[in-house]
Amino acid sequence: MKKIHVLFVCWFVFVLALSAAISSPLHYWKDVIQPRLSNGIVLQKIEGHLWRGSIDAAFPTLLNPVNIQWRLSLPLVNVQVTSDDFTGWGAMSFGFSGIDLWVDEARLGVDLLKPVAKSNDVNLDGSAFIVDRLFARLNYHSVVPEKWRGVGRFESINANYAFGNTRQNVRLNQVSVEWVTRDKAQLMLVYSHKGKHLLTVEPTSKEELEISIMPALLNEVGIPWSGDTEYPVAVLIEPLF
Repeated sequence: MKKIHVLFVCWFVFVLALSAAISSPLHYWKDVIQPRLSNGIVLQKIEGHLWRGSIDAAFPTLLNPVNIQWRLSLPLVNVQVTSDDFTGWGAMSFGFSGIDLWVDEARLGVDLLKPVAKSNDVNLDGSAFIVDRLFARLNYHSVVPEKWRGVGRFESINANYAFGNTRQNVRLNQVSVEWVTRDKAQLMLVYSHKGKHLLTVEPTSKEELEISIMPALLNEVGIPWSGDTEYPVAVLIEPLF
């Protein structure tokens, strides 16, 4: 009988502690969450509760902080992400091994791409990048998704780049992007309006982006290429965060 009483008390204390942890305001957990974030990500503010709340965070590759809001609507969590640089909304579901993410729509300003372009002596301008739909399965141990699929587009993009001793301007219209998983690799494939493969972007486990420049891109901007058209002309490595 005493053992039953002890077990009952232990169970009661456990349930009470769990209930307190779930119902407590999230700002109490800020110091617990921050050390578990990737290097350079700073949690500026966290408000609300597990079922409804918001987070303000700063990322090293973004000039402006990002606000993330969520609301529990079982079995999903509705999410909205806003910043001066982009907006997006969709839903998430959580499992034991990871997270499934559905993006209903997102709009990313071209300013997000300017630092990467600038580091390679290219100046970019143009319309926002529209994500029409995207699904990604994420695990808790890697920034690289286990798989993804989706489509997006640029209405137009302008580039000014160095060519010899001069600078050239080029305008690309109706550029499309496809997210695919091939041989366990997560790829973003960029195509011209004629369906020519221009770029491949791949996130890596080192929290980097591998950007493969295809020969079709050189042809699009007026640079002749006589080599093999199936392989990249060059591969750029850029930090993911």
